[in-house]
Amino acid sequence: MNPNNEQLLELLCRMSLDFQTFQNRWDLESQQIAKLCGLSTSTVSHWRVEGMSQREVSDHYQRIFALADLLLENTSDTLTMAQRWHQFRGV
Repeated sequence: MNPNNEQLLELLCRMSLDFQTFQNRWDLESQQIAKLCGLSTSTVSHWRVEGMSQREVSDHYQRIFALADLLLENTSDTLTMAQRWHQFRGV
């Protein structure tokens, strides 16, 4: 792996964004967040509530939120990259 890729990988692995911040920035529906994270809408609903039924958001999902935030922040570049990725892989 070249040094630039190593540095990028290191930075990506340290990224984290809490659920509340992600939710406030992007105002996504529970179904959209569930689809993004590959989990149930029920789990996302438990992240949104306060009190006894609230669930803690794991570091894994906080990394997904950070990466999604990075991609959503750069929408025009991200759309082009995603289209190329899908085209190249025949997905």
